[in-house]
Amino acid sequence: MSGAEQDGSKSGGELPADVRPGGDPPAGEVTGAGDDLSRLLSGRLLAKNTVFNLLGLGAPLLAALVAFPILVEKLGTTRLGILGITWSVIGYFGLFDFGIGRALTKLIADRVGKPETERGLPRLVWTAILLMLAFGLLGSGLLVVGTPALLRHVLEVPDELYDESRLAFLAMASTIPFVISSAGLRGVLEAHQRFGLVTAVRIPLGMLTFLGPVATLLFSNSLFPITVVLASGRALAWLGSLLCCLKVMPSLRHERGIEPGAVGSLLRLGGWMTITNLVGPIIVYADRFVIANLVSVAAVSYYIGPFEIVGKYLIVTSAVGGVLFSTFATSYQHDRDLTARRYGEGLAFCGLVLFPVCLATALFGTELLSLWLDDPEFVAASAPVLRLLVIGVFANGMGQMAFCLVQALGRPDLSAKLHLLELPFYLVVLWLATAAYGIEGAAVAWGLRALLDTVALMWLGRRLVPQTAPAFRTGVLATVLAAALMGSVFLVPSLAGRVGVLVLGLLLVGVLARDVVLSVVRRSGILGRA
Repeated sequence: MSGAEQDGSKSGGELPADVRPGGDPPAGEVTGAGDDLSRLLSGRLLAKNTVFNLLGLGAPLLAALVAFPILVEKLGTTRLGILGITWSVIGYFGLFDFGIGRALTKLIADRVGKPETERGLPRLVWTAILLMLAFGLLGSGLLVVGTPALLRHVLEVPDELYDESRLAFLAMASTIPFVISSAGLRGVLEAHQRFGLVTAVRIPLGMLTFLGPVATLLFSNSLFPITVVLASGRALAWLGSLLCCLKVMPSLRHERGIEPGAVGSLLRLGGWMTITNLVGPIIVYADRFVIANLVSVAAVSYYIGPFEIVGKYLIVTSAVGGVLFSTFATSYQHDRDLTARRYGEGLAFCGLVLFPVCLATALFGTELLSLWLDDPEFVAASAPVLRLLVIGVFANGMGQMAFCLVQALGRPDLSAKLHLLELPFYLVVLWLATAAYGIEGAAVAWGLRALLDTVALMWLGRRLVPQTAPAFRTGVLATVLAAALMGSVFLVPSLAGRVGVLVLGLLLVGVLARDVVLSVVRRSGILGRA
């Protein structure tokens, strides 16, 4: 039994009456430190920050929808596949933050709103950022050294594309310190619930990620200038995040330096998060490398196209989870009933929003791709993958809520051990499925792992916070049934049958939404006060 379960339902004292489960603080009432907590934990602020996050994550999706067909046409499948792997490699090198970004968010969220514990935060922040910059430089050096072997022996890049691919990887290697330390800067803003500023930085960067390569194609279709544009955008976004942090915490301007004692705290909390940072990207991106090795680099583009589309559906859970992480960390210190309720509301909200979109995509993926891309060969190869991946994306989205809960409660060791246990089994299944069934086999392996991972994470959340037991039962049942309904597309090939499945799914969502949404509004939860 975990220490959290033995502890009971309360910890660290009680909240003021106006922020106990059931409501936001009365307007105009000032209660000192309690007023700060009221604001940070209020449903209205949670709803507003969720909207900010949705905007920040959704705007790049629109850019991707416009840009991807152009990139397919102008770059070709091989170059696009290499560019996709470049993005994946940079994402993987995010592990070099050693969990410090999330650890910093949690440590600040634990102390924010408590004047007696906020002293010393500036030095903690500078210590974390400098550590992350140093680790980022280490990651850059490793990628620079390893690029030739990666291109020659792992990706087997064609000779005619080798030089531009090498330069592209080197350009992106320069962004690793910015990518890693940006997570720490963003963590400072999120811990203070300043998601409006996070969004102000995120939207331009996300738009540039997709529209930058399109603009570059006006004078070159080489990968090198494209990655130079992307690298410049990363550096500018880092500078914008730093300026926002200086605005939110003016004390950062005056109290500079490092706090040696904080290094141990950051690394201890971040140590297990590092395992997740190490294993997580392998789980997420291994399929692309296995496809490149067992099928072809060109086949990667048929896979990442659908993946980039349905992966963007997770902006819903990322938006909610990003806000709830700091909310969980703060509320858990004061009222675990409130923590459990916010978790249940977040889970219900994400499920009700994700399910109709994912179900429609699973049922009509071929038609949607045909409307989006004027390339019958690409559509024929990608449509089955799209239908399979969307099942895993839905499960993954539901699991993110539980993942945020476990991490925010200071138990990243549990999720890390889970992912370590999953990894070898997943890699074996992925390799065998891809060898036997190509990119469709890879999609099945990825989706099955996502489903099992979600159930396990929800169970861990239930162990840590017993009050989440109802959410656990409902969440697991809803996830499994939704996955089964989406998978029925392969048993109901006719258009009429697929329309019938969609109508059935929407009716189920409508019945659930009526009770869930009204209950949330009535209790002043994630959608605000009644």
